[in-house]
Amino acid sequence: MFQRILICTDFSDGLHRLRHFVSSLALAGMKQIVFLHAVPLWERGIIPQVDSEKIEQAQTRFAEAIGESPTDVEVKIEVQSGKPVDIILKVAQTYGSQLIILGSQSRSLFTEKFVGSTMANLSRRTSIPLLVLRPQLIYAYTSEELTLRCQHLFRSLLLPYNGT
Repeated sequence: MFQRILICTDFSDGLHRLRHFVSSLALAGMKQIVFLHAVPLWERGIIPQVDSEKIEQAQTRFAEAIGESPTDVEVKIEVQSGKPVDIILKVAQTYGSQLIILGSQSRSLFTEKFVGSTMANLSRRTSIPLLVLRPQLIYAYTSEELTLRCQHLFRSLLLPYNGT
């Protein structure tokens, strides 16, 4: 079904755990997996700057994924600084991603309207399908459960359709 996926994580959504389950995702048909973390710009002073320390920390957290990946799955790590939606769209286009996996944040309606939602903004700006996973589930699964979930990730999907 989907062979090239982009997994976007901010390390609070649990999706970073999937780096340990690359071989299970390969059983679900994945050929290319790109892990992406968008680091916000460092806003001390007047001019926003790239926070190279946080970029290096995120790259270190992801580094073990490349060592564990099976040979038939291409695993890429992308850590970039800037606006998350812009970075996600750019990386998805660069790698030809067929699916973007995101974690949903549990926010109030007021907070979402005031701050915005990466998922909502992304859904308006891309035609690539989005798979939204709940952080509560990802964190609650044991390693054995997450192995099975990754192997059967696309067994059942609900596809909304509005007739257009």
